[in-house]
Amino acid sequence: MEFSAKTPLINLYDAAHRYSEHIAFKIPLLHPETRDVLRYDTVTYSQFLKDVQSFAMYWSDVLSKNGVTAREVVTLFLKGYTYMDVLHIYGLSRAGYIPQPLTLVPTATFITQLLQESGSKAVIYEPFYAVTSAELDIRKFETLSSVPSLSVSDIVLPEALDVQAEDIAIFFHTSGSTSGKPKIVPGTDRWLDGLTRKSTHTISKPIAHSPLVFSWLGSVCHMGQFASLVRVIGTGSAIVQPIDSSNSPSDLIKLIPTAAITNISLFPVALMQLLRRARVDEELKKILVSLHGVSYSGGSLPREDEQWASANGINLINIYATTECAGLLMASEGSRFSSHNALRLIDCPGVEYSFSLLESGAEKAENGHEDIKELVILPESIDFPHPSLRSADGVFHTGDLFREVLPSYYINCGRDDDWIKMANAARCDTR
Repeated sequence: MEFSAKTPLINLYDAAHRYSEHIAFKIPLLHPETRDVLRYDTVTYSQFLKDVQSFAMYWSDVLSKNGVTAREVVTLFLKGYTYMDVLHIYGLSRAGYIPQPLTLVPTATFITQLLQESGSKAVIYEPFYAVTSAELDIRKFETLSSVPSLSVSDIVLPEALDVQAEDIAIFFHTSGSTSGKPKIVPGTDRWLDGLTRKSTHTISKPIAHSPLVFSWLGSVCHMGQFASLVRVIGTGSAIVQPIDSSNSPSDLIKLIPTAAITNISLFPVALMQLLRRARVDEELKKILVSLHGVSYSGGSLPREDEQWASANGINLINIYATTECAGLLMASEGSRFSSHNALRLIDCPGVEYSFSLLESGAEKAENGHEDIKELVILPESIDFPHPSLRSADGVFHTGDLFREVLPSYYINCGRDDDWIKMANAARCDTR
């Protein structure tokens, strides 16, 4: 049967057609001394697609002349917080390469094995990573700092719609263990199709006649921001580039009124800090109340913070997602609409999940924990992970535990292993 894909790239083509003159990106221009936002440069969806095409043609020309052909892996060392970073990832995909975006590049020794395991044939690096890149025995190129002006007319890009379900199209990574390295997460076109369909599926109550403007969550090299961007593109919304790669909550608060941000996304630790500031800062509280949604993912908030936010009209939306399973899996309805704000499985067509008792279920029953279950992804699900990540029993065990507090509503109860969550939602193996 023919595979009809809805990959992130095809998602962009659709958006450029449907929302041609809508603003896709707002890029702050800062005062050189005070760092105050002077104004915003904007990029429409039609311009975004043109820029992706320009990047694709440039890198197709450069890489092919250096012996790197289409369908080979090209690794990107990027901080992941700018429009230019997005253009590099999407541009390589459009040129027919397999991008492997990385933001954690501590040493050449650390990264060499990852490059070998993924079969990477070249590295494109931001100047920030120049020292490490220089030590690598691989073709190396520095990133572009602006959209190239091309005079090359004989570059032929592959057909954007020509995708095969089981072809690997991108490599993501989980965070590394304390004693090892990040785990490679290969993404096929079928898996990216699942990611796109889930990310563009509505997870919050709509607001009438209002364009949505989103903040930046984290590095676009990681699943959280990559999937968030897919959602922005698929809904014809806009996203605001952060002031710098620190993406600090205090800088975000400055951007909300000037960029007309309607939805912000934060990791739990940063959101906790904002909520506690808002208790004594009336202006900050008003800003948070004015937002359509305040999303957080990668962990839980203290119940007292959720209760205070709900009582004061702040709409907290809890998101549960994983890299291996192409992002979004569960979401709450929002504390403005639900007093408990517990998680629900997304009702996107094509997802197939189940909750199963752990193997040690009998033992847990003795301890009063018999109602805690693990979320499992079934083989027929559109986001079923690559074979290299699947369990021996033919399913994918997320390792994340949940308790059903009301019919079809769940709270996260941690993990069934020795992995812990860090402040930026990265997972770390303590063994």
